[in-house]
Amino acid sequence: MYDVLIVGGGPCGVSASIYLKRAGYEVAIIEKSFIGGQIGLSSELVNYAGFVDKDAFVFCQKLSSQLNDFNIPVIYDEVIDITKNGEIFSLQGKNGTYQCLCCILSIGAENRKLNIDCEQKYAGRGVSYCAICDGNRYKGKNVLVIGGGNSAFEDAIYLSKICAKVYLINRTDRFRAENYLQKELMALTTKNNGNVEIICFSQLKDLLGDEVVE
Repeated sequence: MYDVLIVGGGPCGVSASIYLKRAGYEVAIIEKSFIGGQIGLSSELVNYAGFVDKDAFVFCQKLSSQLNDFNIPVIYDEVIDITKNGEIFSLQGKNGTYQCLCCILSIGAENRKLNIDCEQKYAGRGVSYCAICDGNRYKGKNVLVIGGGNSAFEDAIYLSKICAKVYLINRTDRFRAENYLQKELMALTTKNNGNVEIICFSQLKDLLGDEVVE
């Protein structure tokens, strides 16, 4: 039994756990993957106040180190249901049940899907949602990045360093990515002797292949 259980181990959840621990509460974090959350899926961290290392992985390591310093346990499980009986919360995970007097939800966000029929079929077999995690699989190959926001531009910039060619597909000719990312990617396009080609006014409709995307 804990005083407080925090669902989610990103910066918000970690910060909450430290404040609670310092206030004298018995607290733990339940995290389904790794401490740091989606920041850990980025190659660089350039917009977090007070952090100048720029390495997102180092940032996640420092969060984990802080939890260890405060003796805050991390339970690696995925919460699938929360119920309350009287004053007691019961959090049902895939691996067990956890009880507490107070529950904080810090569950972050999920990767956006394309919602095309074959997307799930090729997940992990040509379809990836994290260039940093999976990019090395496609080293020296041609890759396709879908989208016009920060994540798409960051992934395209990273992949341009290890892949033969990078195509970035966007539904319009307007991009949501921050200006500095747009400038950095434009400098890597084929017009500037780079290996990135931007294709606008296009949408991915299908993926072809047998066991993997071809």
